[in-house]
Amino acid sequence: MKFAKKNVLIVSLASLLALVTLVGGGTFAYLIGNTEDVVNNFNSNQVTVSISETTGYEYDIVPGTSQSKDPKITVSNTAAAYLYSIVIDNTEGLVGYEMADGWTLLSGWDTEHMKVYYREVEADATDKTFSVLKNDQVTYDAAIENSDMLNSDGTLKSGINLSFSAYAIQKDGFADALAAFEYSYSKVSSSDELSSAIESGKKAVMTADISLPESMRMSGEVYIFGNGYDLISPDGDSQRVIDVNGETEPVVLNIKDVNLVGPRTGTYTRGISVYDSSDVILNIEDSAVSATYYAINIASANENVEINVKNTVITGWAAFQTHSPYTKATFENCTLIGINDKQYDPIWNGFATVVINEYSDGNPDPLGAHDGVFTFKDCRIEATQTTGNEQYLLSVRAENTTVNIENCVFFVDGVQVPIEDIANYVSVRPNVIDSFVCNIK
Repeated sequence: MKFAKKNVLIVSLASLLALVTLVGGGTFAYLIGNTEDVVNNFNSNQVTVSISETTGYEYDIVPGTSQSKDPKITVSNTAAAYLYSIVIDNTEGLVGYEMADGWTLLSGWDTEHMKVYYREVEADATDKTFSVLKNDQVTYDAAIENSDMLNSDGTLKSGINLSFSAYAIQKDGFADALAAFEYSYSKVSSSDELSSAIESGKKAVMTADISLPESMRMSGEVYIFGNGYDLISPDGDSQRVIDVNGETEPVVLNIKDVNLVGPRTGTYTRGISVYDSSDVILNIEDSAVSATYYAINIASANENVEINVKNTVITGWAAFQTHSPYTKATFENCTLIGINDKQYDPIWNGFATVVINEYSDGNPDPLGAHDGVFTFKDCRIEATQTTGNEQYLLSVRAENTTVNIENCVFFVDGVQVPIEDIANYVSVRPNVIDSFVCNIK
């Protein structure tokens, strides 16, 4: 009630003022002073960086020689910045290089395979370009012998590569080049440190093998650089190393130089699993992925899944399997190994190294992985059975499947199969055979 009375009083005073004005015939004036605006101008700034090469990406190792290789980093920065060159060396000592003048090794970042170098760049809006390698070349020691280029089984080593990337960040706000770099990159040696780095949006760089207490749920954009270390899943039924599950926002998973060790015991295990998620991209390079059941498994109810795998060994009952429509997967210079060591069953336990699958229970789409495109370039694909169950190289169970094969080799139970005979080791369901397209080069 007090509130109502106050409102009445205000209205009465307003009426009285209006009445006085009318009766007196006068006007009211206010004493007002003005100032001019004090304008504060803020200059926008930017730091951009790019990297490029002109000498190509394929090289032959010839002892005692050198070859041109010219990665160059270009930066444009209107604020003083730190510029970083990140070198990942998977050459096993077969390729030599020196950094160009002006680069300094970043303290603490001389890790097993990843080395980080930096330089300071003054503010200048024009593009500035820096060579990464001294004399823009790589070299091969004359002392390299045949044995240095062979694996223990006598096969030629593969996946020998040297990769470069660049990173730039403003100087202001950071104590030094190390603090500025670790704003975006974090060394990790435990599952807690790995989870913390990913949750904070940093790029994780492993410095030790890491055993996970549980499967890692992934969302957003994730970078894991492994330095050749193991990321190990817990054992047990339906366990996995990496799990993308129920994500409605885009997920980009970048895995480089990591050995993803999936469960070694249990059923329905996975190395990497994607389920009920939209807009998922998996980029895997210089790595290994394994599981006792499905190494890379794209389960049902996914939309827009893209997979890019290079220089990676993938091992499981199925090395790769998808149940989701419109899956796009490219494997380049990979080894895919399918091992059927499951209990013998002449009816049920036939499987394959690569499976383009039909629907699974609960999947509302009865056509499963229809309209998928799968490309294998310079790959080795193996199918091995140890218990009498049939193990195919490829099993196609979904409509409108396209498989592109270029310069691949195939092995069944350890014996190489001529390309003209691989049809004997490919299983295609009768109801989808008319829409199956296989292009072989």
